[in-house]
Amino acid sequence: MNRRTLPLLAAFVIGSAAPAVARDGVVSTAHPLATEAGVEMLRKGGNAIDAAIAASLALGVVEPQSSGIGGGGFALVWLGRTAEARVLDFREAAPGQAAAAMYLDRAGKVIPRLSLDGYRAAGVPGQAAGLVKLQQAYAALPLVTLAEPAIRLAREGFLLSDLVRGRIEAAAARLGRDPEASRIFLVEGKAPPAGYRLQQPDLARTLQLWVTSGGDSFYRGETAAAMAAAMAERGGLISRADLENYSPIWRTPLVGSYRGVPVVTMPPPGSGGVLLEMLNTLENFNLAAQTPLLRTHLTAQAMSRAYADRSRFYGDPAFVPVPLAALVAKSYGAAQKKTISLERATPSTQIVPGSLLNPALLAGFQSWEGPRPVENTSHLSTMDADGNTVALTQTINGGFGAAVVAPKTGILLNNEMDDFAVAPGVPNLFGLVGSKANAIAPGKRPLSSMTPTILLKNGRPWIALGSPGGAFITNAVLQTILGVLDYKLPLPEAVNAPRIHHQWQPDRLFVEKAYPVAEAALSALGYELRAIEAMGNVQAVQYEGRFVGASDGRREGTSAVWQAPPRAASPAASPRR
Repeated sequence: MNRRTLPLLAAFVIGSAAPAVARDGVVSTAHPLATEAGVEMLRKGGNAIDAAIAASLALGVVEPQSSGIGGGGFALVWLGRTAEARVLDFREAAPGQAAAAMYLDRAGKVIPRLSLDGYRAAGVPGQAAGLVKLQQAYAALPLVTLAEPAIRLAREGFLLSDLVRGRIEAAAARLGRDPEASRIFLVEGKAPPAGYRLQQPDLARTLQLWVTSGGDSFYRGETAAAMAAAMAERGGLISRADLENYSPIWRTPLVGSYRGVPVVTMPPPGSGGVLLEMLNTLENFNLAAQTPLLRTHLTAQAMSRAYADRSRFYGDPAFVPVPLAALVAKSYGAAQKKTISLERATPSTQIVPGSLLNPALLAGFQSWEGPRPVENTSHLSTMDADGNTVALTQTINGGFGAAVVAPKTGILLNNEMDDFAVAPGVPNLFGLVGSKANAIAPGKRPLSSMTPTILLKNGRPWIALGSPGGAFITNAVLQTILGVLDYKLPLPEAVNAPRIHHQWQPDRLFVEKAYPVAEAALSALGYELRAIEAMGNVQAVQYEGRFVGASDGRREGTSAVWQAPPRAASPAASPRR
């Protein structure tokens, strides 16, 4: 990989195969330009929260297929001065006119693609509000400074990478059905040529309005009016009232442990509980002492059981009770361990969600009784010298979201409504099935696989990580943690190690093509195998007396570090309330 020095910065950017190392701060994102935006904030005296906000905004410009202010996400924040963690949920919400059967025909069958394409697929965006909330609470720099790199990239443009061009080409038919999306992303109805500079002046103007109004334009001003008008004209459901009523939610993080290492992660409607359930099951096995085949088998079995519980119990906690304490209890992991055979994979038909839980606990629950590689969603991780840390995952759901752009805004809208359970037993875009817990309801936030996570050591953040990838997200985070804690891999190696994936339904073990265990051996254990190119795209940072960044080689991300010049003050600023 080529080593590049950022202009005017005492920092280094290192390609995804090698770590970035320094003593004052670190940023890891899925795109080099977003990483540069984050480090630029550290140079200007910002803290890890400033770096995360700037990187988040830049990602939404340079990775239009993955995220943006037309979507939403989660931020897990560790505050260095007070040694506390907070979660900001800026997930999209169902519009006020949404209904449980809104994607079904009169016979009760799902109308193909209605929850994926067009204005009716969009939930109320949350990212624009979430980033303002983060800035107001903990940033050291003004919003205008944090947004400047993204506005510049949107206005002046950037050269499309082969990856983004490929994503545009794959989505050209969908984008071509919307005049605004076609005008912005296509050239004569096709993907732009190599060397094309993508400029998004409408998006630059929207971001500038957002900055000058302190975020108000997006939900109450000119931008809100343009989005609501487009919805009314094109069959969407989001109204001015939906936008005005949207608000991010501060949540209490989930805290567990693995091999004695504290794990801080995302509560529902995120999937940190699924992560903790898998870790609690695997903690009962000495994975380091097992053969690669048995490690793979045990990990897959823990995945299958946790994803089964996810399908039945998880949803927006404001609408449904989630038996979280029982699901993430160490005793539940021990009970799950006893159901795993060392000689044979348990068929998914024999894994009944919640069957090991107390029947009285289950009385209030009812249940409705394959994924593929995706370039959707994005993750970034940041740390600074004061101990401030951010793990932030953001998304517009599927590639290019709903593939529609609200006129005069440049905003590519999400298709997040597909993350609800649109009908009994019907899988979503990622092959995940849900239950009544994740049924559509006005104002409700759909269940998400996003799992931003922080591991602690000596009372401070040690590793922060997360991943995109739909159904693959939680398992990508899981295997990175196992790589570091069980297999003693350096963080960059753990991030880039080959992965597997099992999600209960469909009953298949997905295996990256580079995975080192023979397919025949896995088949002999009873697995139906499916080879896949790549799963997830972990972006991680670490503090071990110095900062280390690790960016996943599965996409085009980079890690960068900030090293303060001699005699200069640390660029990190203490968080403020």
